[in-house]
Amino acid sequence: MLKAKLIFRYLKITNTKKNKGFTLIELLVVVIIIGILSTVALPSLVRQVEKSRQTEAKIALGNINRSQQANRFEFGTFTTINQLPIKLMGKYYTYADVGTPDAFQAVHTATVITQFENDLKDYSSAVGQIASGAYKGIVCEQNNIDGTTAPIPATVSAGIPSCSTGTTLIF
Repeated sequence: MLKAKLIFRYLKITNTKKNKGFTLIELLVVVIIIGILSTVALPSLVRQVEKSRQTEAKIALGNINRSQQANRFEFGTFTTINQLPIKLMGKYYTYADVGTPDAFQAVHTATVITQFENDLKDYSSAVGQIASGAYKGIVCEQNNIDGTTAPIPATVSAGIPSCSTGTTLIF
């Protein structure tokens, strides 16, 4: 019986010594694994942040196009952005008219503010009314990010808007 008690105490002491903490190598392996995972995930995170910032321009230009169509229907002509009954709260972009809107067309640009000009793409939009009376609005994304080129505006011919060379139709 005494021998069994000694064996039990010995096993209890050896078990408690093993569970004191982590070794330096175990901690180092965990730090290395976390470093590798963050290195792989960071570029993906940056791309997602850029996409979410660019969404501001897409939504704002879509709103401008819809508001222009309503204005054309109500007053018989397209108008400038400042005269539309919408508020544009641009955090990453500034919005401007291209040329003078008339009864058949209006063209707009979304230019990246200086702080983000090497990270985000510029956008343009156009809205027109074709001969049948139907309205068509488009939003175009500039193909390249260079930070120096002004946004390439969309064009409107006979009331039909189209993206210019160097841009891609988004919607």
